[in-house]
Amino acid sequence: LHWLKEKYGNVPINFGNNIAVEMPHTRLVVGMKPETLEDLETAMEWVHFTITHLLASGHTGQESSHLDYEAKSFLAGLADSVGMEISDAVQIAAYGFPAGDPDVPIVELGMGTMDVENKATILMIGHNVAPGVELVDYMRERNLEEKLDVGAICCTALDLTRYYSGAKIVGSLSRQMHFIRSGLADVVMVDEQCVNLRCFEQAQLVGAPFIATNEKNMGGLTNRTNDPAEEIIDDLVSGKQLGVLILDPIKAGKVAVETAVKIRPIRKNRSAVPDEEGCIQMAYNCNGCGNCQRNCPNDLPIVEGVNLAKDGDFSVLERVFDDCLDCGRCEADCMKNVSPLTLIMHAGRDKIRNEKFN
Repeated sequence: LHWLKEKYGNVPINFGNNIAVEMPHTRLVVGMKPETLEDLETAMEWVHFTITHLLASGHTGQESSHLDYEAKSFLAGLADSVGMEISDAVQIAAYGFPAGDPDVPIVELGMGTMDVENKATILMIGHNVAPGVELVDYMRERNLEEKLDVGAICCTALDLTRYYSGAKIVGSLSRQMHFIRSGLADVVMVDEQCVNLRCFEQAQLVGAPFIATNEKNMGGLTNRTNDPAEEIIDDLVSGKQLGVLILDPIKAGKVAVETAVKIRPIRKNRSAVPDEEGCIQMAYNCNGCGNCQRNCPNDLPIVEGVNLAKDGDFSVLERVFDDCLDCGRCEADCMKNVSPLTLIMHAGRDKIRNEKFN
Protein backbone atom coordinates (compact mmCIF):
# COMPACT_ATOMS: atom_id res chain seq x y z
CA LEU A 1 0.00 0.00 0.00
CA HIS A 2 2.65 2.51 1.03
CA TRP A 3 4.97 1.58 -1.85
CA LEU A 4 2.23 1.93 -4.46
CA LYS A 5 1.06 5.26 -3.03
CA GLU A 6 4.64 6.51 -3.09
CA LYS A 7 5.06 5.44 -6.72
CA TYR A 8 1.66 6.19 -8.26
CA GLY A 9 0.20 8.80 -5.91
CA ASN A 10 -3.30 8.93 -4.46
CA VAL A 11 -4.88 6.63 -7.06
CA PRO A 12 -8.71 6.48 -7.14
CA ILE A 13 -10.46 3.19 -6.34
CA ASN A 14 -12.36 2.45 -9.54
CA PHE A 15 -12.96 -1.14 -10.60
CA GLY A 16 -15.09 -0.38 -13.64
CA ASN A 17 -18.71 -1.08 -14.50
CA ASN A 18 -18.56 -4.83 -13.82
CA ILE A 19 -18.23 -4.29 -10.05
CA ALA A 20 -21.41 -3.01 -8.39
CA VAL A 21 -19.96 -2.53 -4.88
CA GLU A 22 -16.24 -2.03 -4.36
CA MET A 23 -14.69 -3.49 -1.20
CA PRO A 24 -17.85 -4.69 0.58
CA HIS A 25 -15.94 -6.16 3.52
CA THR A 26 -14.09 -2.94 4.31
CA ARG A 27 -17.33 -0.96 4.02
CA LEU A 28 -19.12 -3.32 6.40
CA VAL A 29 -16.41 -3.69 9.05
CA VAL A 30 -14.64 -0.32 9.02
CA GLY A 31 -17.74 1.71 8.13
CA MET A 32 -16.34 3.75 5.27
CA LYS A 33 -16.48 3.86 1.48
CA PRO A 34 -12.86 3.92 0.24
CA GLU A 35 -12.39 6.15 -2.80
CA THR A 36 -8.60 6.65 -2.91
CA LEU A 37 -5.42 5.01 -1.64
CA GLU A 38 -5.39 7.48 1.27
CA ASP A 39 -8.77 6.11 2.34
CA LEU A 40 -7.26 2.64 2.28
CA GLU A 41 -4.46 3.84 4.55
CA THR A 42 -7.13 4.87 7.05
CA ALA A 43 -8.77 1.45 6.82
CA MET A 44 -5.40 -0.26 7.22
CA GLU A 45 -4.79 1.76 10.40
CA TRP A 46 -7.85 0.03 11.88
CA VAL A 47 -6.34 -3.34 10.94
CA HIS A 48 -3.00 -2.46 12.57
CA PHE A 49 -4.69 -1.10 15.71
CA THR A 50 -6.85 -4.23 16.07
CA ILE A 51 -4.03 -6.71 15.54
CA THR A 52 -1.76 -4.87 18.00
CA HIS A 53 -4.38 -5.11 20.76
CA LEU A 54 -5.09 -8.74 19.94
CA LEU A 55 -1.41 -9.61 20.21
CA ALA A 56 -1.31 -7.94 23.63
CA SER A 57 -4.14 -10.19 24.80
CA GLY A 58 -1.90 -13.20 24.23
CA HIS A 59 0.51 -12.07 26.95
CA THR A 60 0.79 -14.00 30.21
CA GLY A 61 -1.81 -12.90 32.75
CA GLN A 62 -4.35 -11.58 30.27
CA GLU A 63 -7.70 -12.93 29.04
CA SER A 64 -9.16 -15.54 31.45
CA SER A 65 -12.32 -16.53 29.56
CA HIS A 66 -11.96 -19.10 26.82
CA LEU A 67 -15.05 -17.73 25.08
CA ASP A 68 -13.68 -14.19 25.01
CA TYR A 69 -10.32 -15.53 23.87
CA GLU A 70 -12.01 -17.40 21.02
CA ALA A 71 -13.93 -14.24 20.14
CA LYS A 72 -10.60 -12.45 19.85
CA SER A 73 -9.35 -15.12 17.47
CA PHE A 74 -12.38 -14.51 15.26
CA LEU A 75 -11.65 -10.78 15.36
CA ALA A 76 -8.09 -11.53 14.25
CA GLY A 77 -9.45 -13.36 11.23
CA LEU A 78 -11.79 -10.47 10.52
CA ALA A 79 -8.92 -7.98 10.60
CA ASP A 80 -6.84 -10.24 8.39
CA SER A 81 -9.59 -10.51 5.77
CA VAL A 82 -10.05 -6.73 5.71
CA GLY A 83 -6.29 -6.33 5.29
CA MET A 84 -6.29 -8.80 2.40
CA GLU A 85 -9.15 -6.99 0.68
CA ILE A 86 -7.29 -3.70 1.06
CA SER A 87 -4.09 -5.20 -0.35
CA ASP A 88 -5.80 -6.62 -3.40
CA ALA A 89 -7.78 -3.44 -4.02
CA VAL A 90 -4.53 -1.47 -3.99
CA GLN A 91 -3.04 -3.77 -6.61
CA ILE A 92 -6.11 -3.61 -8.84
CA ALA A 93 -6.22 0.19 -8.64
CA ALA A 94 -2.50 0.91 -9.06
CA TYR A 95 -1.31 -1.93 -11.30
CA GLY A 96 -4.45 -2.16 -13.40
CA PHE A 97 -5.15 -5.81 -12.60
CA PRO A 98 -8.30 -7.25 -14.22
CA ALA A 99 -11.43 -6.28 -12.26
CA GLY A 100 -14.50 -8.33 -13.01
CA ASP A 101 -13.32 -9.00 -16.57
CA PRO A 102 -14.51 -12.44 -17.78
CA ASP A 103 -12.15 -12.41 -20.77
CA VAL A 104 -8.71 -12.97 -19.26
CA PRO A 105 -5.88 -15.06 -20.76
CA ILE A 106 -5.27 -18.64 -19.66
CA VAL A 107 -2.03 -18.95 -17.69
CA GLU A 108 0.53 -21.71 -18.12
CA LEU A 109 0.98 -23.82 -15.00
CA GLY A 110 3.67 -26.34 -14.06
CA MET A 111 7.43 -26.67 -13.72
CA GLY A 112 7.75 -27.58 -17.38
CA THR A 113 6.32 -24.29 -18.61
CA MET A 114 9.63 -22.45 -18.22
CA ASP A 115 11.71 -22.40 -21.42
CA VAL A 116 14.98 -23.41 -19.79
CA GLU A 117 16.52 -24.55 -23.08
CA ASN A 118 16.30 -21.24 -24.92
CA LYS A 119 15.92 -18.48 -22.33
CA ALA A 120 17.40 -17.25 -19.08
CA THR A 121 14.99 -17.97 -16.25
CA ILE A 122 14.02 -16.08 -13.11
CA LEU A 123 12.10 -17.77 -10.31
CA MET A 124 10.21 -15.54 -7.89
CA ILE A 125 8.78 -16.83 -4.62
CA GLY A 126 6.52 -15.14 -2.10
CA HIS A 127 3.41 -13.03 -1.61
CA ASN A 128 4.46 -9.46 -2.47
CA VAL A 129 4.46 -8.88 -6.22
CA ALA A 130 6.02 -5.38 -6.22
CA PRO A 131 9.58 -6.48 -7.19
CA GLY A 132 8.13 -8.82 -9.82
CA VAL A 133 6.13 -6.03 -11.45
CA GLU A 134 9.24 -3.84 -11.60
CA LEU A 135 11.15 -6.77 -13.09
CA VAL A 136 8.54 -7.17 -15.83
CA ASP A 137 8.52 -3.42 -16.54
CA TYR A 138 12.30 -3.37 -16.91
CA MET A 139 12.26 -6.47 -19.10
CA ARG A 140 9.69 -4.87 -21.40
CA GLU A 141 11.57 -1.57 -21.57
CA ARG A 142 14.72 -3.39 -22.70
CA ASN A 143 12.83 -5.72 -25.10
CA LEU A 144 14.20 -8.81 -23.36
CA GLU A 145 11.05 -10.91 -23.46
CA GLU A 146 12.60 -13.20 -26.09
CA LYS A 147 15.67 -13.76 -23.92
CA LEU A 148 14.05 -14.17 -20.53
CA ASP A 149 11.35 -16.38 -19.02
CA VAL A 150 9.70 -15.36 -15.77
CA GLY A 151 8.00 -17.79 -13.41
CA ALA A 152 6.89 -17.72 -9.81
CA ILE A 153 5.67 -19.82 -6.91
CA CYS A 154 2.85 -19.02 -4.45
CA CYS A 155 0.81 -15.80 -4.45
CA THR A 156 3.46 -13.81 -6.28
CA ALA A 157 2.84 -16.18 -9.19
CA LEU A 158 -0.90 -15.54 -9.18
CA ASP A 159 -0.54 -11.77 -8.94
CA LEU A 160 2.22 -11.61 -11.55
CA THR A 161 0.03 -13.36 -14.13
CA ARG A 162 -2.62 -10.68 -13.54
CA TYR A 163 -0.06 -8.09 -14.65
CA TYR A 164 1.94 -9.96 -17.31
CA SER A 165 0.37 -12.67 -19.45
CA GLY A 166 3.80 -14.15 -20.23
CA ALA A 167 4.46 -15.06 -16.58
CA LYS A 168 4.35 -18.75 -15.63
CA ILE A 169 2.99 -20.35 -12.47
CA VAL A 170 5.72 -22.85 -11.60
CA GLY A 171 3.66 -24.42 -8.83
CA SER A 172 2.94 -24.38 -5.13
CA LEU A 173 5.46 -23.96 -2.33
CA SER A 174 6.09 -27.74 -2.44
CA ARG A 175 7.92 -27.25 -5.76
CA GLN A 176 10.58 -24.81 -4.56
CA MET A 177 13.48 -27.17 -3.88
CA HIS A 178 12.55 -29.41 -6.83
CA PHE A 179 12.86 -26.51 -9.24
CA ILE A 180 15.92 -24.81 -7.77
CA ARG A 181 17.98 -27.94 -7.02
CA SER A 182 17.31 -29.24 -10.52
CA GLY A 183 19.06 -26.13 -11.83
CA LEU A 184 16.11 -24.71 -13.74
CA ALA A 185 16.36 -21.19 -12.28
CA ASP A 186 19.19 -18.88 -13.31
CA VAL A 187 18.20 -16.33 -10.65
CA VAL A 188 16.04 -16.79 -7.55
CA MET A 189 14.27 -13.71 -6.20
CA VAL A 190 12.18 -13.90 -3.02
CA ASP A 191 9.97 -11.45 -1.19
CA GLU A 192 7.86 -12.43 1.85
CA GLN A 193 5.93 -15.45 3.13
CA CYS A 194 5.93 -19.10 2.06
CA VAL A 195 9.62 -19.02 1.13
CA ASN A 196 11.36 -22.30 1.95
CA LEU A 197 14.09 -21.40 4.44
CA ARG A 198 16.57 -23.49 2.44
CA CYS A 199 16.07 -21.62 -0.83
CA PHE A 200 19.33 -19.67 -0.57
CA GLU A 201 21.20 -22.87 0.25
CA GLN A 202 19.64 -24.59 -2.77
CA ALA A 203 20.49 -21.67 -5.06
CA GLN A 204 24.12 -21.88 -3.98
CA LEU A 205 24.25 -25.57 -4.93
CA VAL A 206 23.51 -24.72 -8.56
CA GLY A 207 25.28 -21.36 -8.83
CA ALA A 208 22.08 -19.33 -9.11
CA PRO A 209 22.35 -15.78 -7.68
CA PHE A 210 19.84 -15.11 -4.91
CA ILE A 211 18.05 -11.81 -4.34
CA ALA A 212 15.99 -11.04 -1.22
CA THR A 213 13.72 -8.01 -1.55
CA ASN A 214 11.79 -7.64 1.69
CA GLU A 215 12.68 -6.56 5.23
CA LYS A 216 10.61 -9.44 6.63
CA ASN A 217 12.89 -12.00 4.96
CA MET A 218 16.45 -10.69 4.78
CA GLY A 219 18.22 -14.03 5.25
CA GLY A 220 21.38 -12.52 6.74
CA LEU A 221 22.34 -11.17 3.31
CA THR A 222 24.37 -8.02 2.71
CA ASN A 223 22.14 -4.99 2.22
CA ARG A 224 23.05 -3.60 -1.22
CA THR A 225 19.99 -1.36 -1.57
CA ASN A 226 22.00 1.86 -1.84
CA ASP A 227 24.76 0.50 -4.10
CA PRO A 228 24.81 1.09 -7.87
CA ALA A 229 22.91 -1.63 -9.73
CA GLU A 230 25.85 -2.31 -12.06
CA GLU A 231 28.14 -3.11 -9.12
CA ILE A 232 25.59 -5.51 -7.63
CA ILE A 233 25.13 -7.25 -10.99
CA ASP A 234 28.90 -7.65 -11.45
CA ASP A 235 29.29 -9.09 -7.95
CA LEU A 236 26.50 -11.63 -8.47
CA VAL A 237 27.62 -12.73 -11.94
CA SER A 238 31.27 -13.06 -10.90
CA GLY A 239 30.35 -15.03 -7.78
CA LYS A 240 31.88 -12.43 -5.49
CA GLN A 241 28.53 -12.45 -3.72
CA LEU A 242 26.15 -15.41 -3.82
CA GLY A 243 23.15 -13.45 -2.62
CA VAL A 244 22.13 -9.89 -1.81
CA LEU A 245 19.37 -7.93 -0.12
CA ILE A 246 17.80 -5.15 -2.21
CA LEU A 247 14.88 -3.33 -0.58
CA ASP A 248 14.21 -1.10 -3.59
CA PRO A 249 11.77 -3.00 -5.86
CA ILE A 250 12.83 -1.08 -8.98
CA LYS A 251 16.51 -1.80 -8.44
CA ALA A 252 15.80 -5.42 -7.49
CA GLY A 253 13.92 -5.94 -10.75
CA LYS A 254 16.74 -4.48 -12.83
CA VAL A 255 19.41 -6.50 -11.03
CA ALA A 256 17.44 -9.74 -11.43
CA VAL A 257 16.94 -9.27 -15.18
CA GLU A 258 20.51 -8.26 -16.02
CA THR A 259 22.01 -10.92 -13.76
CA ALA A 260 19.89 -13.69 -15.28
CA VAL A 261 20.86 -12.78 -18.84
CA LYS A 262 24.57 -12.65 -17.95
CA ILE A 263 24.71 -15.72 -15.68
CA ARG A 264 22.88 -18.10 -18.05
CA PRO A 265 25.90 -18.91 -20.29
CA ILE A 266 28.04 -19.35 -17.16
CA ARG A 267 25.64 -21.64 -15.27
CA LYS A 268 24.52 -23.70 -18.29
CA ASN A 269 21.56 -25.12 -16.32
CA ARG A 270 23.86 -26.63 -13.71
CA SER A 271 22.01 -29.12 -11.54
CA ALA A 272 22.66 -30.41 -8.03
CA VAL A 273 20.95 -33.73 -8.84
CA PRO A 274 23.53 -36.40 -9.83
CA ASP A 275 23.17 -38.57 -12.91
CA GLU A 276 21.83 -42.12 -12.60
CA GLU A 277 25.17 -43.65 -11.66
CA GLY A 278 25.73 -40.99 -9.01
CA CYS A 279 22.27 -41.63 -7.56
CA ILE A 280 22.89 -45.39 -7.46
CA GLN A 281 26.15 -44.82 -5.58
CA MET A 282 24.35 -42.52 -3.15
CA ALA A 283 21.68 -45.15 -2.56
CA TYR A 284 24.36 -47.71 -1.66
CA ASN A 285 25.21 -45.62 1.41
CA CYS A 286 21.76 -46.36 2.86
CA ASN A 287 21.74 -48.83 5.77
CA GLY A 288 17.94 -49.12 5.90
CA CYS A 289 17.55 -47.54 9.34
CA GLY A 290 14.21 -45.99 8.38
CA ASN A 291 14.85 -42.54 9.85
CA CYS A 292 13.89 -40.89 6.58
CA GLN A 293 10.52 -42.60 6.38
CA ARG A 294 9.72 -41.95 10.03
CA ASN A 295 10.52 -38.29 9.44
CA CYS A 296 8.37 -38.06 6.30
CA PRO A 297 5.04 -36.28 7.00
CA ASN A 298 3.37 -38.39 4.30
CA ASP A 299 5.03 -41.67 5.35
CA LEU A 300 6.13 -42.34 1.78
CA PRO A 301 7.81 -45.74 1.10
CA ILE A 302 11.26 -44.15 1.01
CA VAL A 303 13.22 -47.10 2.41
CA GLU A 304 11.82 -49.45 -0.22
CA GLY A 305 12.45 -46.90 -2.95
CA VAL A 306 16.07 -46.27 -1.94
CA ASN A 307 16.79 -50.00 -1.68
CA LEU A 308 15.46 -50.57 -5.20
CA ALA A 309 17.49 -47.60 -6.43
CA LYS A 310 20.66 -49.52 -5.53
CA ASP A 311 19.84 -51.78 -8.48
CA GLY A 312 18.93 -48.88 -10.73
CA ASP A 313 15.19 -49.29 -10.19
CA PHE A 314 13.71 -45.85 -9.48
CA SER A 315 10.09 -46.85 -10.10
CA VAL A 316 8.93 -46.54 -6.48
CA LEU A 317 10.60 -43.16 -6.04
CA GLU A 318 9.07 -41.97 -9.30
CA ARG A 319 5.66 -43.11 -8.10
CA VAL A 320 5.90 -41.08 -4.88
CA PHE A 321 7.09 -37.91 -6.63
CA ASP A 322 3.63 -36.32 -6.79
CA ASP A 323 3.01 -37.02 -3.09
CA CYS A 324 6.36 -35.58 -1.97
CA LEU A 325 6.00 -32.28 -0.09
CA ASP A 326 9.57 -31.25 -0.95
CA CYS A 327 10.18 -30.49 2.73
CA GLY A 328 13.59 -32.16 2.94
CA ARG A 329 12.94 -33.79 6.32
CA CYS A 330 14.02 -37.16 4.93
CA GLU A 331 17.53 -36.00 4.07
CA ALA A 332 17.82 -33.93 7.26
CA ASP A 333 17.56 -37.06 9.42
CA CYS A 334 19.87 -39.37 7.44
CA MET A 335 22.98 -40.54 9.30
CA LYS A 336 24.64 -41.74 6.08
CA ASN A 337 24.41 -38.51 4.06
CA VAL A 338 21.87 -40.00 1.68
CA SER A 339 19.39 -37.55 0.19
CA PRO A 340 16.15 -39.41 -0.56
CA LEU A 341 14.77 -36.09 -1.81
CA THR A 342 17.51 -35.88 -4.43
CA LEU A 343 16.82 -39.47 -5.48
CA ILE A 344 13.12 -38.62 -5.81
CA MET A 345 14.06 -35.63 -7.95
CA HIS A 346 16.16 -37.87 -10.20
CA ALA A 347 13.33 -40.36 -10.47
CA GLY A 348 10.89 -37.57 -11.32
CA ARG A 349 13.24 -35.59 -13.57
CA ASP A 350 10.97 -35.95 -16.60
CA LYS A 351 8.02 -34.64 -14.60
CA ILE A 352 10.06 -31.70 -13.34
CA ARG A 353 11.06 -30.67 -16.86
CA ASN A 354 7.76 -31.46 -18.58
CA GLU A 355 5.07 -30.85 -15.95
CA LYS A 356 2.24 -28.85 -17.52
CA PHE A 357 -1.39 -28.67 -16.49
CA ASN A 358 -2.94 -26.74 -19.37
